[in-house]
Amino acid sequence: MLFGDLSLGSVIHTISWSSHKSRRPVKSIGSAEILAAGEAIDEGKLLAKAYSKLLGFEIGLWIVVDSKDLYGTLSTCRNASDKLIRGEVSVTRLDFETKKIERMVWVPGKCNYGDPLTKTDSPMADALQNLLYSGRISIDFEVALFNRSD
Repeated sequence: MLFGDLSLGSVIHTISWSSHKSRRPVKSIGSAEILAAGEAIDEGKLLAKAYSKLLGFEIGLWIVVDSKDLYGTLSTCRNASDKLIRGEVSVTRLDFETKKIERMVWVPGKCNYGDPLTKTDSPMADALQNLLYSGRISIDFEVALFNRSD
């Protein structure tokens, strides 16, 4: 799904959303989050590469999550508790080392632009709509993004 127009100076946002059973059984919610993040990262890398070829310059891939446990597992040396998930974590860490992922950021759930995609009463619904049509990020998100301690 694309939002925006193709005129000069326009802002285009690609939105991809899916809901399906996990491709393999997991023992915890954290493991399920790691698998879902891995799928999203793979799709993000594919889109960044496609846009880079289309536009003629590199597109940086940022991963923004609202799960502290997921952020901690993917951005530190901490191992996933589920041995079957450790491979997924290793692939993501390699993507950081090889700069396929430029940055990973944790934001509070109340500042997550993806929240309205799964919750009808999300306080971020208006902010997401504004982002999609204007290309402007809300002040709350910028504060969460750039004034964190890590």
